[in-house]
Amino acid sequence: MGFVLDTGHITMAGINPVELARALGHRIIEFHLKDTQPEHRGGAKQRRERNDAMKDPIFFALGKGGVDFPTIKKQLDEIGWRGWLTVELDSSPSRPPKESARISKNYVESTLGIKVS
Repeated sequence: MGFVLDTGHITMAGINPVELARALGHRIIEFHLKDTQPEHRGGAKQRRERNDAMKDPIFFALGKGGVDFPTIKKQLDEIGWRGWLTVELDSSPSRPPKESARISKNYVESTLGIKVS
């Protein structure tokens, strides 16, 4: 059995996505890449009630710093992981969605070294 790991939701659930990828990378078939605020790195310390995604976002274009994507990528490279990496953005209140997509694309290519076609 395989599963999809959503980095943003896992982080906000208080779970470290780096540790989960390390433990279960061989069972992960897809990652939904989503970032959070830097203070949530390693897993949010307290639960957030349902928020208004446009007024109080918790997910952001990649590179905000709440998810350690370079370490996750390094772990996946070490085990020869092959699967889907899907950039997912729930909202984009501070800029047009196309700009958030551009920011995430630049992050994936420049920081993670993955060519986006």
